[in-house]
Amino acid sequence: MEHPLLISTVERLIEKCNRHGVVPGIQTRSVAMAKAWVERGMRFVGAGTEHSLLLEKSREAVAILRA
Repeated sequence: MEHPLLISTVERLIEKCNRHGVVPGIQTRSVAMAKAWVERGMRFVGAGTEHSLLLEKSREAVAILRA
């Protein structure tokens, strides 16, 4: 997801979407990655996957219960 060719290609897609009145969007693997794409001009952004979000919350719950 951080390969320069992928990034430049998606950035060109964002430009074309904006030129034609289409809202550009992307699904990312993390909140940090989503933020990076928002900063590049994406306006419809998914952050994370169901299993990663579930795992994150599960770890949080375990940490709270162990405290």
